Amino acid sequence: MKTQYVAALAVAAGFGLGAAMVQGLHAQAKPPAFTIAEIDVSDMDGFQKEFAPKAQKAIADNGGKALARGGKVVGLYGAPPKNRIAVNRFDGLD
Repeated sequence: MKTQYVAALAVAAGFGLGAAMVQGLHAQAKPPAFTIAEIDVSDMDGFQKEFAPKAQKAIADNGGKALARGGKVVGLYGAPPKNRIAVNRFDGLD
């Protein structure tokens, strides 16, 4: 009879420890963060030579990855979009 209590206690302790570990792992996961920028460019040559390289470097230095950068933008609903769009992904809000 004593062996059954020890086995039941071991199972309960293992279950509790496992639940705590899973909860700890879930707490560590951070969702990604995205930025969507609409840019109105009046001087395309200056934008491509001066602004864009510095902006891309700043995004990359902070852990960002460009998902989309582009020229031809088509609006489906609402106000017409700006002439350039940039979508970036970061590992988190930090």
